[in-house]
Amino acid sequence: MKFISTIIAGVIVGALGVYFTLDWQEEKLIYSLTTPAKFGKISYQNITITNTGWNPAINIKLYIEHPNINFTTVQSKTTLKNLSSEKNGIASIERVRRDETIVISLAYEGQPLFGNEITISSDRSIAEQIEIEGKEYIPSWFSAVIFLFGAFFVIGILSAIAIPAYKGYIEQAKKNAELLKKNEKNL
Repeated sequence: MKFISTIIAGVIVGALGVYFTLDWQEEKLIYSLTTPAKFGKISYQNITITNTGWNPAINIKLYIEHPNINFTTVQSKTTLKNLSSEKNGIASIERVRRDETIVISLAYEGQPLFGNEITISSDRSIAEQIEIEGKEYIPSWFSAVIFLFGAFFVIGILSAIAIPAYKGYIEQAKKNAELLKKNEKNL
């Protein structure tokens, strides 16, 4: 029974390890929207886009459903390409690397912009909106430590299975060698 439970635990740990390893490697776009600052008729807001995943996000597109926001009201240090040809399209960004943050500034007239009016997507994912102070992330060094603990655990499970099997194999080989010697003497 102990042997079967060890195998089941190893399978569960292995499956979870594969899941988290694959999930860890993907791009993970998140964005946040600042509260509007209003000066006269003009409102100012910033959209912050961050890639918290391992792989770079490619071909990011920014869509905003607001009548007064277009490519001319958007500014960023990052090179933006005009996306006005698509419905609600504002701008596109070629690439966002791992742990890179891009700030897009908006200056517009009219009603404030809300997070549900924004859609940010890449070739492989859709960005998730977060509150500016709402989410904490695990540092990469801590992820590496957890990965190491997981690797040692998997090695321990494999050792718990392989070492007793190897010892049993050695004992059986010795018994067979002795039996073979006895049979040869009897012939």
